[in-house]
Amino acid sequence: MDRIIDKAAWPRREIFDFFSGISNPFYAVTFRQDVTELRNYCKERKISFYYGLIYLCCKALQDVPAFACRVRGENVVELGEQKPSFTDLKKGSELFRIVTLPCEGSIAEFCGRAREVSSKQDYFIDMAGQADDLTGPLAPAASALEPRLVGRRTI
Repeated sequence: MDRIIDKAAWPRREIFDFFSGISNPFYAVTFRQDVTELRNYCKERKISFYYGLIYLCCKALQDVPAFACRVRGENVVELGEQKPSFTDLKKGSELFRIVTLPCEGSIAEFCGRAREVSSKQDYFIDMAGQADDLTGPLAPAASALEPRLVGRRTI
């Protein structure tokens, strides 16, 4: 069940207040990771490496409570359940869709469900399956999603 966080007693309040005042408070973190063991594991079990990677990333995110926080109106809410959304190419096409399903069960069970849900999905995104309104006032404007030149780096 979702829980409204008491911002006055929240240890992350100062950080939240700082980033709340920024027009595009988004960031990305990238790093190199050796996934040879996962690749071999998936290959041996004949499951999708891509879905397996999504499963493990989601499980790791579920272990960090801060990743369960969302802004809803004036409140910060800790989600009781998070359903990952991920892109998946339509078979035989260059088009992709956004697939959403709970990250439950074993890696093999998740990979099977992901394959099944994705293969049956004939629309771009199921907005009803999203935990939050992706088109509301907190959604980034289309221009915010375009690369910007900052100094000598494109972000």
